[in-house]
Amino acid sequence: MAVEGDPSQADYLFRLRDPRLVVSYLPGREGKARAYNRILPLLEGAPIVFLVSADVTLQAEIFAEVLRLFEDPQMGVVVPRVQPSPTGTLAGGVGKLLWDLHDLQLSALSDGSRNVHGGEFVAIRGELLVPFPEDLINDDAYLCVHAIKQGFRLHYAREVVVQNEVPRTLKELFNQRRRVSYGHWQLSHMGYRPAILTHMLTDDLRAALRILTRSVRTYPEDLPYMPVLLLEESYAVLLSRGDRKGEIDHTKWTMVPRVTSPDSRTEAVPPGTSHPRTR
Repeated sequence: MAVEGDPSQADYLFRLRDPRLVVSYLPGREGKARAYNRILPLLEGAPIVFLVSADVTLQAEIFAEVLRLFEDPQMGVVVPRVQPSPTGTLAGGVGKLLWDLHDLQLSALSDGSRNVHGGEFVAIRGELLVPFPEDLINDDAYLCVHAIKQGFRLHYAREVVVQNEVPRTLKELFNQRRRVSYGHWQLSHMGYRPAILTHMLTDDLRAALRILTRSVRTYPEDLPYMPVLLLEESYAVLLSRGDRKGEIDHTKWTMVPRVTSPDSRTEAVPPGTSHPRTR
């Protein structure tokens, strides 16, 4: 496990004293891609690897559920459904809308055996792990498109659910979306074009409109947040174009404060017992 810049998280992990747990701690933040490349040699020979973002909460049982899907030898990547944790703010409502659209989009893509592109939790065959360019932003999409290029399947396991904390202010949400938008351009520039909704508006307009229409029917509570999302996404895309000149380093973004602390989410267990259950 790689931890950057947060001594409280590192201290918690070290206190577990579990021989199964290997912690790589960097006092300063060097970016997610560098942290991943640092631990990549430790993963050599691992048949299945789980890449889980720090702001995800899950139940331990989902690992077994996901592993069963890899009994198919052509299965390369599995991603679960992400449900946003409610925040009760305008940003929280827009964040929920984003994840609900993500859900419908990945369902449609997976059903059509198209380019599913990951999220906050990615299970992947170890043989498909490759070093990241050190300035890479959207690492999950990079790995998913790479797996497709290698002839493997990607599956959206909608029945497997993890929780994700969304930004609590519009400023935090906008900065996140600006960074993600830059990452999408970066991948396209590298020849790794994920089938995100923004790209689908030009690549497959009919499919994009079907997803938006289905969103209104499936999640009617999200409709009031749609105008805010459209304005926020348009502005994020516009500013991210200027970021291509290298004026902003998106590899080291400002951390969004968490509502919960590591100690309140996970219970330490002695070595040799079952994995900890997250709360």
